Amino acid sequence: MPMRFFVILFLASFFFACTSNTTGTVSVDEETEIQDSLSLADQEFFFNYDILQRQYYWAEEELEDPLTYYYAYVEDEEFGNVQYMYSMLSDSFTYYIPPELLQLFIEMMFGMPTEVGTGLELNDSLFVTRVYKESPADIAQVEVGDLILAVDEIPIKQKGTFERLAAGEVGDEISLTLLRDEDTISLSLVLEEFTLPTVFVDSVEGVPVIHVTEFSSETIGGSTYKEWIAALEQTHGAKATIIDLRGNLGGDVEICMDMASELLHKNDTLVIMQSTDWNEKEEKQVKGLEPILATTEGIGVERYYVFLADTASASCSEMMLAAVVQNKKSPIVGMQTYGKGIMQYLGLTPAEGLYSVTVAEFLDKNGEAFHRKGFEPDFYSENEDEIFAKALEFIEVEQEREAGFGKEHSLFKKTTGKPAKALKPGAYRFIGEWPR
Repeated sequence: MPMRFFVILFLASFFFACTSNTTGTVSVDEETEIQDSLSLADQEFFFNYDILQRQYYWAEEELEDPLTYYYAYVEDEEFGNVQYMYSMLSDSFTYYIPPELLQLFIEMMFGMPTEVGTGLELNDSLFVTRVYKESPADIAQVEVGDLILAVDEIPIKQKGTFERLAAGEVGDEISLTLLRDEDTISLSLVLEEFTLPTVFVDSVEGVPVIHVTEFSSETIGGSTYKEWIAALEQTHGAKATIIDLRGNLGGDVEICMDMASELLHKNDTLVIMQSTDWNEKEEKQVKGLEPILATTEGIGVERYYVFLADTASASCSEMMLAAVVQNKKSPIVGMQTYGKGIMQYLGLTPAEGLYSVTVAEFLDKNGEAFHRKGFEPDFYSENEDEIFAKALEFIEVEQEREAGFGKEHSLFKKTTGKPAKALKPGAYRFIGEWPR
């Protein structure tokens, strides 16, 4: 049972005032009775302490005796000692979300990205380059390749003019005048909130550009992995492809590892996971290494790749970089990545709060850590035109990666004793049933 050891130890020693003359063991029935008699606040405390003791990656160095936290006084907080316990740990990605904030947290961290608008994108020549699935433009049957002539009968000649005229609130109705082939068409659409995909396909000078915004198990296209497969199939036959991971903070570990596998050979080592485990016999935490391998031959394995990254490319984005860059020597253009090479377990607590606990660190195939380091680019730039120009240049000569990891930093250290800031988990696995 998760709380077994500390519930018995703590209650027997303090709540039932056992003396040094008392001996014997506690039966399973007695243990169950003790647990059932605990208040919800005590159940919450012992459950979370047990999770941290068994799974927190730095528990041996940082976790104190339970009494250090149990008697902590936090004014007006029902589970204040739990929040205090988490706040005393150094890792910013290990934190506790109390029950009253759970739904807000889930919506903020894991909700599918949405936008209010038309659901179409234009290039500078006013041709429609993208129509989002189930968006107002899609419902109104706007098509890629349409030329926008007017909005609400006002002729437009610049992209910025369209963006101003087509902006509004949910329920606003606008009319579009389009040129499709040789026909002029008028369409009416109603601005609504729509869900954005997480994988976008574009091209620059005939080279496919696949932009991945996050790694999610639930998207408008089913999952980021399914959208990824569709993008690779859509660009089938390309000899080279640019993968844009700028601004991608991460997501589901299985999703990003499955996606990286599609660019590699079967049995290539993606990353090595160093994770925690609990030795029941010795009642202590142990760490072990587990290589994660590509299980199938990737459908994009024969292509040459250039990756785009920046300081917001984190966690699962860096895992994909570690997997593909180290196996294919693909170069990186842009900025040094964030440097999050750890994974969290997320799960619900007895009081229906949520815990996020760092349980593992990822290493590249050579056993080198990139946590707090990130990846240095082979060409540094923050300029969009310069970034794509260099990516195309690398493709022309099939440049191999020469840069390495960045310098180690401590961006993720919390100030001891202060509440943790709930950061986007990045590389995570949800344990148990997903909260709805």
